[in-house]
Amino acid sequence: MDKLPCEVVRDLLPSYVDGLTSETTNRLVDEHVDTCAPCRAALDAMRTPEDTVEKSVKADREIDYLKKNKRHNRTVVLFSLAGALVLAFAVLLLRLFVIGEELTYGSVVPRNIRVDGNHLTAELDCLDSAHVIKAVYYEEEDGVVTLRARGVLVSFLYGPGTRADYTASAPIRQVRMPERIYWADGDAISKLASDVYLTRHDYMGDMSANNATANALGIYDYFGPYENELQTSERPYCWTIRPQNDLGGLDGVTLVDKMEETACVLFAVIGNLDRVVFEYDYNGSFTHYSFPADHYSKLFGQDIKTFGESPKTLEDLIRRVELKTF
Repeated sequence: MDKLPCEVVRDLLPSYVDGLTSETTNRLVDEHVDTCAPCRAALDAMRTPEDTVEKSVKADREIDYLKKNKRHNRTVVLFSLAGALVLAFAVLLLRLFVIGEELTYGSVVPRNIRVDGNHLTAELDCLDSAHVIKAVYYEEEDGVVTLRARGVLVSFLYGPGTRADYTASAPIRQVRMPERIYWADGDAISKLASDVYLTRHDYMGDMSANNATANALGIYDYFGPYENELQTSERPYCWTIRPQNDLGGLDGVTLVDKMEETACVLFAVIGNLDRVVFEYDYNGSFTHYSFPADHYSKLFGQDIKTFGESPKTLEDLIRRVELKTF
């Protein structure tokens, strides 16, 4: 077949580019444009703008999709964060104003404690002005009733105080909160008696236990810094307390009374302590006082160790040594 003229090829190119021509026509056009630079240029001009536009449109579509997807993801993230914040705030409000938490030692004080056999009534005051008592819980073991109070932030939901009302399964011997005894065997128990009673131990060679008792008694607060010496090799077992400051600034009679009171309480709550010795300087003069347990057992007319058997008996001892009724 003769070669197609350029005019015919130019007329066929639009259909050729759109894929509308037959295979025979396509072959003839291909043969022509392979040897004809002007027709080949015309073909390229027809193809290039269309490819560019198609690619541009495709790219625009992809960009538009990515933008829409990014906006969607941003919206989802923002709503998720907002939802999480609202939920966290709601949980926080629920915890602070509805659920609450156990109130710590010292922030709740039971008063007007009344015990009638198995029945306990008391009024509980919250000393923390930011909280009110939501509820009172009771634990009972061998006649000891332990009160626990749960508090929430101040709101219109709860009043400033609450009433404890509990009937135990056995006669009540002691009423306490986790770290403090308030009532025992028909008598109110002071903080001093409670704190010291809770440090009772049998072996005076345990210096960490001794220190707990000394701290509860306030030995450091009254005598200042001191050193300890324990004699546990043979009876009488002795605890020597040596204040490091000159105690001349204290009234001598009051000082000795305080040492005697301290020794008596130590005897009551430390099982095998036989003797307490104080050694110190008083206006530059070395002074030594020794207090034997058996001496005070005779003065009280009973073994002084028996005063450590209960919070009530320890409270009696503290009152008696303070008032010198022995």
